Parts: sequence; structure tokens; C-alpha cells
Amino acid sequence: MNKKIIHFKNTITKKKLIIFSILSILTLILFYCLVLTPAIGKADNGDFGRMYKLFGLADMGSTYEEQYDSYFHQTFKFINIGYLAPWWENWVMGCWIGKIALLFNLIFNFSNLGLFDIRFLGALYSIIFILGVYFILKYDKFSNFARIVCGIFIILFFTDGIYISYFNSFFGEGTTISFIFLTIGSFLFLISRKEPLKKHFIFFFISSACFLTSKTQQLPLILFMLLIYIALYVFFEKYKKLILTSTILVLSLCGLTFISIGDYTSKNNIYQSVFTGILYNSDYPEKDLEDLGLNPKFASNTSSGFYDKSLEYDPLGDEMLEEFYPNISLGKILKFYITHPSRAWINITASTNYAYSFSPIDYQNYIKGSTYENKFINTFRYNLIVNHLDLYRNIFLYIGFSLSYLIIITIYFLKTKKKEVKLLSLLLLFLLASGASQLVLPLLGSGFADAGKHLFSLSLSYDILLGTVIVWICNLISKWIKNRKLL
Repeated sequence: MNKKIIHFKNTITKKKLIIFSILSILTLILFYCLVLTPAIGKADNGDFGRMYKLFGLADMGSTYEEQYDSYFHQTFKFINIGYLAPWWENWVMGCWIGKIALLFNLIFNFSNLGLFDIRFLGALYSIIFILGVYFILKYDKFSNFARIVCGIFIILFFTDGIYISYFNSFFGEGTTISFIFLTIGSFLFLISRKEPLKKHFIFFFISSACFLTSKTQQLPLILFMLLIYIALYVFFEKYKKLILTSTILVLSLCGLTFISIGDYTSKNNIYQSVFTGILYNSDYPEKDLEDLGLNPKFASNTSSGFYDKSLEYDPLGDEMLEEFYPNISLGKILKFYITHPSRAWINITASTNYAYSFSPIDYQNYIKGSTYENKFINTFRYNLIVNHLDLYRNIFLYIGFSLSYLIIITIYFLKTKKKEVKLLSLLLLFLLASGASQLVLPLLGSGFADAGKHLFSLSLSYDILLGTVIVWICNLISKWIKNRKLL
């Protein structure tokens, strides 16, 4: 018995103990918040149906007031329509994740056949998230000090209710959060291997594909992810065929996700891009419409939303259908901003006013009638935001931070001859692009309509970027101390 204890102690390194401790805390927090009653989640704002109907669910409520009562709904009914369909309109990766969660629900919640408990979806997202964190913490280039700091940062920032409440919802943000961590973790796991195997590449390609298709606004990031795919193709000659095949499959999946966007959604987005985007606070809306190749008579709809009532020109009326939508495109909107740089700057600056637009955890995050007041939820990140909101909405801070970040990773990429460091630099570039691009992409895709929600990826990405900087500094400090001891 003593020999077994001694052997066990010898195999438990500081690294393993740190990882186990952090993951244990992370698991307990997620279980307490997302599974134990009263669990937290998100209320339906009207978007849920686009996802849950694709795997055969419907809200328990029968009237509009019951379905959209501003409370978190934990239970949904299974109506079996759409579950077996592999693809449908407005498809995103969360549709498949939801189908897997529903399957687990049918297996483990058999006493309530016909009902779906959304906590199964929250648990699935939590497992993906924890797995990603595990591979991040396992990265062997971290010192133990940096590893501890990384774990504390993740717990304080990313178990905040403003993030994890998305796991118990049918918003695409839950998929985005969980799979961006799994993408980072799977990549670190891949590049740290002396001789990676096929399964390591497959693991990363699946993770990155799931992240890129988590929301349609993430699809343009494939351009930056391609840099990573190309680098893998160049550096790992042994697996060129696998990497090329996987890249084609990911591109195809992104393409299918893009073309699945429904006609109604497309019209909604393009309308918002013009009337709540380009014409946002415009002094000359008629001239702007002419520059776009559109009839200036539509200027009376300036600053109006797609769902606004009593508009001179109904967004789905005959005149708009015949004269507006056929003559406008994403390419024309992009060209407008390129040829009107001052307007682009004004709108990009204005978009930062919607950054970090998180709502506090309150009654809306619990089922109706819950006694939630005594439930402790981490609000560390939210409190930092509300207490320093001007800091998080300063365009010059974003520019300064992003440029400094870009310069440092470029120096690392150019100076090193190590394959691993070059690949890591490209991952960091991708994370920077994931955040910085969100100052532009939502403007192109939907203007300022629901801008706070559309800038969620900016908030998530820059929080991750902040974490990488802190961990990098801690790693440098550890190396400096180690070198000092050796002298």
C-alpha cells in the first residue's frame, strides 16, 4: 500500500496538480450555475426559434406573451419536426450541437419523454469549454506561475454570468465561447507535439470549423484561419494531403453556412446595413443613397429599423422589393466605406459605443417564480466593465492595444526560426483579427441594429487577448527569475 502511495505522489507533478485544481473549480462553478436549481440562462428575444426548430423543439408557451415573457425558459417540448434534417435555412453549428444535446436528453431524461431540458445543452457547452481550457493549461511552454495566472484569469473573467448564461440558451454565442477555447486548446496541443498524429490535426480542424460556423458573422474569419491552414500545410509535409482535404471541407462547411442564410434574414441585414449603418447620423442621406446607386426617395427611411412601423416605404413593400434590394449588395456597401473613409471612421468610432454591452444577471436569467436572490453568481468581469465603461469604449485604446499586439507578434514571427513559435504567432494574429474585425463586420452586415449583441465577439476576443498578454508577461517574468537563479 505504501508503495502505491509513493508511486502516486511521484506521478503527481506541480503542473498536474495546478491543472486539476483549476479544472475542478471551473467544473464546480459551471455545475452550480448552469445545472443546480435555480439555474441561470438567457431569455428568448425572438431569435431562439431560428435554431431550436431545426432540431425539433418548440416553446412550451402557446401565446406570444407566454413565449416572450422576458424570463429564462428551462423546458421545451419536442415536436419531432426537423430533427433528422441535416441542413436547413439559417443553419449554424449550434443546430448540430443542439441535436446532440437533445439525444442526451432523450437518454438521461427518459422520465420526461417529449420534453427537453436546456441544461443538457448548457452541460454540453460546458464540457467543450472545459476541454478547451484543459488543453490550454496543458501547454508545456507555460511556466507553472503563468499556468496559475491563466487559470485564475479564465475563472474570474469567463465564468462570469454574462458569459456562461449563454450556455443555457439557443443563442449562437454559446457555441462561439466554447469552441473558441477548444480551437485555441486543440491548436496548442497540436503544435506542442514533437510528432503530431493525424488525430491531432483532425481535432483542430473540427474545432476551428465549429467556431467559424458558430455564427454567420464569424464566417469572414476564414480568411485569417486560412493563414494557419497554409502554415500547417507548409510545415508538416507528411500530412499535406490530410491538411488540404480538411481545409477544403472547412471551406465547404463555411460556404454552406453562408448560403443557408434565408432570404428574409438577408433582406433584414442589408436593410439595416444601409438605413441604420451608412445613413446613421448622415447629413446627406439622399446623396449617400445616390452614391450607392439607389433611389434617393428612400431617404425618408433613414435611421429606421427593419421592424419599425409606419414607415413611408415598407421594408418588404413592393417598391423596396423592386427598386432597393435588387440594386444593393454587400460589395456596394463595402465600396461605399472604402470611398468614404471619413464616414467609415465616424461609424467605426460610433460602434465602440456599443462594445461590452452586457446586461446584469437578474430575474430575466431565471425561470419565472425562482427564488434566486441568494444564489451566488460570479460578476467580477461585469463589475469591471460597468465601473470603467469609458475605458472599454475608447477607440484609441483599441487601436493602440491592437497595433502594439500586432507589432510584437510580427517581431516574434519574423525573428524566430522555430516552427512552433511561428505557428503560435499566427494563432495570436487570428485572435486579434477575431476581435478587431468586429469593429467593421457588424457595420457591413447589419449596421447599428442590435449593435450591442453583434459586438459580443469583440468583447470576448479582446478579453482573450488581454489574457494572452497577461500570461505572456508572467511567462517572461518566470524565465527571467529562472535565468537569474542559474547565474
